[in-house]
Amino acid sequence: MKYLLFFLITVIITSCVTIFNRKTQNVFIQTDTKKTILINDLDTLKNEREYKVRFLRGYNPIKISILDTLNQRKDYSIQPTLSTTLFFNLWNYGVGYFVDYFSPKRFSYPNYIYLKESKSNKYYTFQKTYKNDFFIGFGIPLFNNFTSSNILNQSKSTANALGISLFVDYYYLKNSFLSVKVGQQNVLYGIEDSYYTYSNEINKMLYQAYKKQIFSDIIIDASSTSISITNNHQLRKLQLNYGLGLTSYNYTRYLELDFTPTTSKFLYHENQINIDLIFSTYYLIGKHANIGVIYRPSFFSLTNNSNQFMNNFFGIDLMFRFKKH
Repeated sequence: MKYLLFFLITVIITSCVTIFNRKTQNVFIQTDTKKTILINDLDTLKNEREYKVRFLRGYNPIKISILDTLNQRKDYSIQPTLSTTLFFNLWNYGVGYFVDYFSPKRFSYPNYIYLKESKSNKYYTFQKTYKNDFFIGFGIPLFNNFTSSNILNQSKSTANALGISLFVDYYYLKNSFLSVKVGQQNVLYGIEDSYYTYSNEINKMLYQAYKKQIFSDIIIDASSTSISITNNHQLRKLQLNYGLGLTSYNYTRYLELDFTPTTSKFLYHENQINIDLIFSTYYLIGKHANIGVIYRPSFFSLTNNSNQFMNNFFGIDLMFRFKKH
């Protein structure tokens, strides 16, 4: 009896749908122009192009009707799907499925329903945007990779995942927008045996050590702080972006040069300010969440005393966007 009670408590506590999903779900219904719509033949919403409606979760479809000025209607049937929260039960070896299988909260509807004006009754599940829309948001890096090349045309990389970015988006067309972003990316405890040059004085020693292969060079940390502006095009759930950025790259390095019979040791910090090209693409994976890749090659340095001529940054980013109403 004691073990049965323990099993039942475990199942109830660990069922993800029961814990995380509400009985109702907010859905945004969007149209190209201001329309009157009818929800499940009961509720009438008038003269807007975007509605926020709360639905009770369940296996029944949602019926949405668009009414024109002559009260002619076009009907749409929105089918429910299994909530992604249901699959979180994998972490408890599927135990939570025993409870969630009988719960109507296991179903969900699209977060966004875009009813495009056409002859068909097809609807879309991405967020419709309009001219003059504003979005704000932030990004969290999942992967940062810094690659730097020196005057000897050698390059090494170091990678990690630390940082944050903040941005504002403005739609100057319904599917195109400008984005201003500030961000910082960090890498700690990088890769050994990469060679860089720092100044004329150290460069002479490093070059001699390089020819004799008697040096040790460890990246203690690397970071970049940037501000950028990009032009962005949205294709349903996909974003394609390009632009320019001003980036400050910072490296702290430990150097050990073995000139027998003496060994020279340095702890050196270098800063380089570059103008970068920016290319990125993002894909919508949730109500607000987007995942994407960023490539940021430097093409011009504003730092005159630097011997490095190229810094490249590649990252995988998790971005959250929120519409400012």
